[in-house]
Amino acid sequence: MKKTYYFFICLIYISNSIYSQVTTPQATINAYKIELEKELSTYKIKPDSTKVVQDKLLTKDLNEIFSSLLFSNTDALTNGSAFGFTRNSDNTTISLNNNFRISNENSVKQTYLTIGVNANGMGSVFGLYSDDAWNSAVGLNIGFRHKLIRAKRYIGINEDQLKRYKKLSKLTAQAILLHPEKFDSIFLKRIGGLQTSLENNSEIAQIKQTKNYDAVVKVFPEVKKLIESKDYVGTYTFLEKEKKSINEFLSLKTDSKKIKDFVKKQLLAYDKANNSTYGHNYMMWLGIDMNVRNNTYTFTDENITAINTVGLPDDRSQNKLNSVFSFNVNASTEAKGYLGYFQLGFRFNTGSFLDNDLIDGTPKITESVDGIFNIRDEDNVLLGNFNTVTDDFQTGDFHLYTAFLFGENKNIGFNISLEHQFLSKRPENTTYNSNFTALMGPLFKTKSGTTFGIDAGWDNAIYNTKVNDDFLARIRVGIPFTIISKKEEK
Repeated sequence: MKKTYYFFICLIYISNSIYSQVTTPQATINAYKIELEKELSTYKIKPDSTKVVQDKLLTKDLNEIFSSLLFSNTDALTNGSAFGFTRNSDNTTISLNNNFRISNENSVKQTYLTIGVNANGMGSVFGLYSDDAWNSAVGLNIGFRHKLIRAKRYIGINEDQLKRYKKLSKLTAQAILLHPEKFDSIFLKRIGGLQTSLENNSEIAQIKQTKNYDAVVKVFPEVKKLIESKDYVGTYTFLEKEKKSINEFLSLKTDSKKIKDFVKKQLLAYDKANNSTYGHNYMMWLGIDMNVRNNTYTFTDENITAINTVGLPDDRSQNKLNSVFSFNVNASTEAKGYLGYFQLGFRFNTGSFLDNDLIDGTPKITESVDGIFNIRDEDNVLLGNFNTVTDDFQTGDFHLYTAFLFGENKNIGFNISLEHQFLSKRPENTTYNSNFTALMGPLFKTKSGTTFGIDAGWDNAIYNTKVNDDFLARIRVGIPFTIISKKEEK
C-alpha cells in the first residue's frame, strides 16, 4: 500500500514539473501583458494626477537639474560639481566643488553634501602665492543642500499625442514577446550550440548547415547578416545579449513584483528615448555652507615705510584662519523659452581686518609717532595696527543673486548680484564702513554646460560717497565635471 502511495506522489510531482515547464513561459507572457496594460493605464493628463513618463525618469531628470552648475553671489563656486574661475582687477579665485548625494536616488526631495576647495590671490592673473600676492588664501568648503519642494516638469504633448505615445510604447515593450518559441529550453541550447560554432571559427557554409543556425536565424534575422560578414565576435555578443534577455524574462515566472519591475524597465527605455517632458516649475532648496581658509598676509621690504623696524618680527608674514558661514534660499524654474535662478541669503565672516574688502591696493606698514606700527592702504587710510592682524574682525552681509537664460537652448542671458555688507566686530583702531555691491552683466552657456559671465558695476562701494572709483569688472567661468564623464561614456 505504501509503495502504491509513493508511486502516485512521484507521478503527481513529475506531472506538475512537466506541466510547469510547458505552461510557465505562456503564464509569464500572459501576466506580463496584463501588467503592461495596467501600467500604461496610469499614463494620463489630469489636473490632479498627470503622468506621461516613468517616475524613475522624472526623478532622474529633476535630480540632474537640482545638481547642475549655477553661479551664485560668491566668487568661489559652491553650486554643482564643477571647476570655477573668477577674475577681477584685484584678485583671482579658483575653486573646485563636488556634490555627493546622501539621500535615496529615487527620491525627488534630494539632499546633497557638497565638498570643495578654493584658492584666492591678490595681484596679477593667477598671481596666487606670487610676490605680487600680498594676500593669498587656500580654503575648504563644506555645504549642505536640501530640496524643499517636489518640483514638476512641464508636458509637451496633448491627450491625442499621449494616446499615440502609449500605443508606440506598448509596441516597443511587447517586442520581447515576438517569436514566443524562443522561450523554450531547446531554443536556448540552439543559441549555445551556435555560439560554440562561432568560438571554433567554423566555416560559414558549415555553420549554415546546422539546425542551430536555422532555428536562431528564424527568430533573429540579424544573425544571418552578421555571420555572412564574418563578424563572429559581434554575432557572439548579440546572441549573448539575447540569451540574457530570454533568461531574465523566464526568471519572472508569475512573480507579480518581478513582472511589474520588468514592465517598468521596458517602458523606461522607451520614455528615455522619447521624453515628452521639459523644464520644471519652481524648485526650491536650502543651502548651508561653511568655508574655512588660511589667509596669509605678506609684507615685503617694499611695503614697509617705517624707518625704525626694530619692533617688527623678522618674518613679516601673518596667518589668520578665516571662516565664512552662509545660509541661502534658492529657487529655479525653466520653461521652453527661459531658465531662471534666484538666491537670497545671509553670510557671516570671521577673519582679520586685512580681509576688509574696502582696502585699496597693497597695504603698507607705517610707524606712528608713539612707535606703534600701523597698516595703511594706498590712499593712506588707517586700516589697523600690525599687532592686531590676527584679532577677530567680523562682518555680515545680506545678498541677492538672480540669473536668466533665454532661447530654445538657454544659452544667452544676464545675471544681477546685489549685496549689503556691515560690521559686526572689529579690533580697536580699525577702520570700516558699511558698503554695497551691485554687479550685472551677460551670461553665456554652451551646449556642454560651460557657463561664462562678464559682470560690471560697483563693488564694495561705501554709502553716501562718490562711487566712481569703486567701479569694477570681472569675468567668471564655470566648467561642470559632467563634460568629462560624458566624454568617458562615449
